[in-house]
Amino acid sequence: GWTIYNSGFGRGKALWNNSVELRMPVIPNLIALDFFVDASCLKTEPSDMFTDLTNLDDWYFSMGPSIRCCMQQLPLRLLFVSQFKMEDGKFTWRDDDSNIVDTFRDSLHFVLSFNLVNR
Repeated sequence: GWTIYNSGFGRGKALWNNSVELRMPVIPNLIALDFFVDASCLKTEPSDMFTDLTNLDDWYFSMGPSIRCCMQQLPLRLLFVSQFKMEDGKFTWRDDDSNIVDTFRDSLHFVLSFNLVNR
């Protein structure tokens, strides 16, 4: 869900990405409903992964529901993504431009994803 990672420092040289997804088939092998949570950590140097991994200011989170087409010929996924981040020990919701917003609802945005189907 994040468009620019760490724009003040560039894109970084080390990435740790975690994802959890709960999927419920609506029409088996055709359409499924998902709920996902992603957490990614971006560091400017690979060595920082071993010394500063627990710094929550470098972590980016996203979550939300989605509808997935499970056919391999049509790998579409429609997501409603909400982004959030920890900064200076405080939880902040983010909009699709990474600006701080007040509520979960303000942080939701629509994403159309073309991806490989994971059965």
